[in-house]
Amino acid sequence: MDNPTDTDLLGLLEDIDAGQGSCLIVERLDDPSGQTYVQVLRTEADPGWEVEHRAGGPESHFHTAVGDVESAHHLVAGWALDRTDWLHSVSWTRVEFNP
Repeated sequence: MDNPTDTDLLGLLEDIDAGQGSCLIVERLDDPSGQTYVQVLRTEADPGWEVEHRAGGPESHFHTAVGDVESAHHLVAGWALDRTDWLHSVSWTRVEFNP
């Protein structure tokens, strides 16, 4: 889907919450490397939603977990729609990759 709206993103996440799939990845098409994205995974483990965002290389890859579809939507839509409040609304941990 090109240029999803806030409503589109909420619908996709609600589908995942209802058991139709388990993850969503939204990429920045202006990054030819494909390394600028936000992704969310619905899990059975508490709190239920794993969200990651990446801006280029592995040094810019961060993770958090939230407990409901509304919180996941806030982060995914905030990133996708360039909102200012999403990044500082939760605590992020840098994802460490083993060589």
